[in-house]
Amino acid sequence: MFVFGHVGLTTLTARVIEKSTSEKRIDYRLVVIGSLLPDLIDKPIGRILFRNRFESGRVYAHTLAFVLVLISIGLYRLYRYKKIGWLVLAGGSILHAIFDQMWMFPKILFWPFLSGAFNKPAAHGAAKGPLAWVPPEYHRLIINPYIYIPEIIGAIVIIYFVIRLYRYRGFSTFLKTGTIL
Repeated sequence: MFVFGHVGLTTLTARVIEKSTSEKRIDYRLVVIGSLLPDLIDKPIGRILFRNRFESGRVYAHTLAFVLVLISIGLYRLYRYKKIGWLVLAGGSILHAIFDQMWMFPKILFWPFLSGAFNKPAAHGAAKGPLAWVPPEYHRLIINPYIYIPEIIGAIVIIYFVIRLYRYRGFSTFLKTGTIL
């Protein structure tokens, strides 16, 4: 999944949780960061810094161990200071792993519990025909409904919230406090 799916669907999930519970401390800036955090960490590591070793954008921050560290920090901060920011980041990262279908990659998800090293992912076949010029990630975006449908839904959700922020003049409030009116 790409940016719109992660951000839009995670924001929608956080909004549903906020509306269905009495929790009003959700910082949507952290929701957005948490929804992208595994990619923000792993893409530079796996595709730029150590490309010859991993050749993947799914390494350390796409693991259950990473989420457990975030949850542990979050629970400590909740009980010690009554702050939920780290739990919001953990929730965003959990949803990121779900949306990336990480259960399909158990050696990554359960690292270091299941395996000690990350393997290079299986190479996807290059596109053929009129889409041969399209990079593999974008080719999957075009042809795979498990990727393009969440991206479309996520984009609609983001557009909805941006319009809502514009209509109620809530951009400055969002930037200062992370709340969505």
